[in-house]
Amino acid sequence: MKIKLSALFFILVLLAGCSKNDDSTQVKQNPYAVCQIISNGDPVGQTTVNLALIDMNNQAAPITGATVKVNNITITDNGDGSYSTTITQNPINPGTQVTLTISCEAGDFNATGTMPDLKTITVSIDGCFQGSYMELSNINVQ
Repeated sequence: MKIKLSALFFILVLLAGCSKNDDSTQVKQNPYAVCQIISNGDPVGQTTVNLALIDMNNQAAPITGATVKVNNITITDNGDGSYSTTITQNPINPGTQVTLTISCEAGDFNATGTMPDLKTITVSIDGCFQGSYMELSNINVQ
């Protein structure tokens, strides 16, 4: 009996996974994004940018092909939903305004904050899925 119930449950799970979704009745959610921007050195020698972009409408699949910029510098698409670069020319110094822009199929999203002096701050990314954020950190590496 247990084997039959297990087999029935397995078949139901398979059928549910194969069912057609009617996109017209689903509420579309904006992507989830997490961005970390770290400046280090004294004076600042480089800024490292890392971002992950996830499609909340497609089982948290990575979003590739987006245009991501920090202070108008294009961040490299790594092809797996992550974007990264290291800025060595004109790194982001303390007190500098930081603007993150994300443009993808789901729309355009942005966040703005000021690079702190030797600490970390977190800024929400406007329009993205709840909990999305940009983290700005300035660490003094000697």
